[in-house]
Amino acid sequence: MLGITRLATLSDGRFLENPRPLEHSLERIRTIQRTLSRKRFLSNNWFKAKIRLAKQHEHVKDFRRDLFFKLGALLSQEYDVLVLEDLDTEGLIQKGVTRTRRMRLYDSSFSEIRRVLGVGVSETGENRARCIRLQHIP
Repeated sequence: MLGITRLATLSDGRFLENPRPLEHSLERIRTIQRTLSRKRFLSNNWFKAKIRLAKQHEHVKDFRRDLFFKLGALLSQEYDVLVLEDLDTEGLIQKGVTRTRRMRLYDSSFSEIRRVLGVGVSETGENRARCIRLQHIP
């Protein structure tokens, strides 16, 4: 089971905390974005600030992907079958009451977890788990 506060809850009662990489680096991203907005458009300093901002976003993306691949390796070694619920994440994000809740839903990136778990499980070989996706029943 996937969630906002806990990244995953396993069938034996264990859970993995959500590290929230975007939320933790958001202050740094805001600072770099603010310095970028103060630069003259298309100047050399503007390009430097834009590269710094892109590197910070890439750091968040790489941290998240690394976490998901490690999670996939852990789950496929310990379990024979992985069952993922098909969540309506767009609906959850649109119904998000506060901005913080919407940001945390984006930061959890459920679709990326599902994609990485599906790819990691199918490519790892015969001793690995099978990934089953449950359809959402309204």
